[in-house]
Amino acid sequence: MDFIGVVRGKRIELVDILPYPEGQVVKISVEPLEEQLRPGSPLAIRQMMHQSPHLTEEDMAELEQVMTG
Repeated sequence: MDFIGVVRGKRIELVDILPYPEGQVVKISVEPLEEQLRPGSPLAIRQMMHQSPHLTEEDMAELEQVMTG
């Protein structure tokens, strides 16, 4: 079974309730969920800034300033 959760310090807060009783010992495997980036979002733009063709430091600073206001 796969469940989605959010890391909160040392804890993982699950989106859905597990189908096990309280106190049940479980085996857990954790890997990051690859999010679909919304085109034009600040996160998508930052990710593209680190891919080829690479931007100059000045270009990156200008983009950061525009994105953050």
